[in-house]
This record gives sequence, structure tokens and C-alpha cells, in this order.
Amino acid sequence: MVYVFLADGFEEIEAIAPIDMLRRAKREVVCVGVGSAKTDGVVTSARGVCVKTDISIDEFVLSDECEMLILPGGMPGTLNLKANESVRTAINACAERGIYIAAICAAPSILGEMGLLKGFKAVCYPGFEKSLIGAQILPMSVVHDRNIITAVSAGASIEFALKLVEVLDSRAKAAQLYNDINPLKDKTNLRKMLSAARKTCQERESKDKVLFQKLVCCDAFINAKTVLCYMSVNDEIDTKEIVNYCLSQKKKVALPRVDEGKINFFYINDFKDLEVGFRGIPAPSSDCEIVSDYRDSVCIVPALAFDRKNHRIGYGGGFYDRFLKDYPGIKIGLCYSSNFVDELPTQEHDVPVDLLIREDL
Repeated sequence: MVYVFLADGFEEIEAIAPIDMLRRAKREVVCVGVGSAKTDGVVTSARGVCVKTDISIDEFVLSDECEMLILPGGMPGTLNLKANESVRTAINACAERGIYIAAICAAPSILGEMGLLKGFKAVCYPGFEKSLIGAQILPMSVVHDRNIITAVSAGASIEFALKLVEVLDSRAKAAQLYNDINPLKDKTNLRKMLSAARKTCQERESKDKVLFQKLVCCDAFINAKTVLCYMSVNDEIDTKEIVNYCLSQKKKVALPRVDEGKINFFYINDFKDLEVGFRGIPAPSSDCEIVSDYRDSVCIVPALAFDRKNHRIGYGGGFYDRFLKDYPGIKIGLCYSSNFVDELPTQEHDVPVDLLIREDL
């Protein structure tokens, strides 16, 4: 069981975020109205948001099943909590029993002034440091030291709430909740959104022509003796014209073939050299010559999207990341502006492209 003490003047997000995350984690959370709570159990936040509590402080009895006590900040909420004797008694009882105590923003000052932070690492809202008597103050958003968890401000509310889930449940559960509320940080959800964005992209044919012109006019492409490309399918940026152009200009062109979980590139002389390959994608037949020397080549890399650091997100197979790890040539990405994002989730094995071409730049 988790108790959240709410006094008039509490900071909204500092209270609601932990309540929300802990209840998502299937923890029993009891909201306790403190001080001037109305007879109907309603407490009013610092900005006039009314919240109905489960019990009043007069009804509060510290349960033997208590796992954590949470003190949101805000003004005058923090002062109202500190002034209440029953709140201080509950805090002392939790401290004596080693029960988790969590406080955010100005609320850690309550613990400090009660002498409960001596020898602990902690953080608080700037300006309240003097009240953290005996604590080692860290320049962090959230600090967890033994049974005390403190956080700096409203801006750290979600991180604070997820830390509470982590200490009461597990890091895996906290990570799951993080992904639930941040679907674009999860690659599976992100791929769904990016696929929809590309599928609904307007004027794709004209954009493909612009991308083609920009590609064939760039120095890396012009100077390359070999072009590693791929055969576009469905709503991918059209690469057939690129392959045709390479063949017409007597450039060597090679396409990927997946065998035993890895890709190799094979030269083609004509589209007749293709057969149905992995996942139904046209690929060179096994009779084609394999590329053994990647010097003086460029690789046009398929992707669902790219970001400002030229990182890409593919389709989840990891084939290109494994290939590009040791690829010595220039890596080129083609991207619709609708599938360009500020930042993609990346891992150590992800390989960015060297050159990114968009139709709008």
C-alpha cells in the first residue's frame, strides 16, 4: 500500500504522476487529504484543481502493509504538510520502520528539517537546499538513497514516478510503463506510425523524381564505380529508376540477397536477373556474381525514417546494420520529409548514413 499526502496548495503533476504510474503498476494507492480539506474529501491544488481524496488525515492509520509514503511539493502545499502533526508522525514512523519515503520539489525540505536526511544523498527544488540538513545534495533530477527518494521539481515528475515503480516493483516494470506512455520510444510502435506516415505521403511520384535528381547529381554517387541499391516494394521510395539509370550509365549496380540470415550484394545486368527473394522482395538470383570488393562504392540504404544525426530505423531484421558495420563505402539515405524526425531511439549497433537526401532540402 502507498499513501500520498495531499494538502491544499499541492503541485498537481507532482502528485498525479506518481498516483497514475503506481496504479498502472497495480499498486494500491491511497490519497490522504491533509489539513483544510473540505468535508467531502476534496483538496485544491496550487492552481485550483480539485482532487477528491480517499480518506482524510483524521482517518489515517499507518497500515502494516504500507510500502511507501509520498509527499508532493508545491506551495503552500508543502507548508501545509509540514505544519500538520499527523503528517510528521507518519513520516517519523515510516523512517523508523525503514519504509520508503518519497518527496519532490520543495517537499524534501520537510524531511531535512525533521533531521531525516542526515547522511543521505538527496535533491530538492533550488532555493530549499539549506533545509536539507546534513544531506549530500546531488545535481540530479531524481535521487534514490536507501529508503529515501527525492526529486528536483515538477519537470521530473514522470522520472520520479517511474523510479517509485522501479523500487516497489522492478526496473523492467518501470521500463514497460515508460514505453506505454512514450509509444514513439518503442521501435515496434514507432515502425507502425512511420509506416502509416509513408503510406499516406502525398505527391509521392513527384517527390521520388526530386530525390532521384538530387541523388544522381551528388558527388558521392557520380564518383562511385559501384552502386549498391535495393528494389523498392509497396510504398518505399522508388529505386527502380535509380537501378535503370545505373545500368544505362554503365555503372556497376548490385542488389542485396538474404541468405542464412545475412545480406550479400550481387551484380545484376538486367531486371531479368531478379527472382523472388526474402519476404517476397526481388533479389538477384544465385547465378549472379557476388560483390567481393566494396571499394569505390556507395550504398543506398533502405529505411522507414531518418533523424537529424542520420540515424535510421529499418524493418527490424538488423540485416543492414550488420552489413554496414564493416562496409567501407559511403552510405546514402533517401527520405521523405514526412518520415524525417528529430531523434530516433538508437542502440550501439545502429549505423548512421553518411549522406541523407530529402526532397525538401
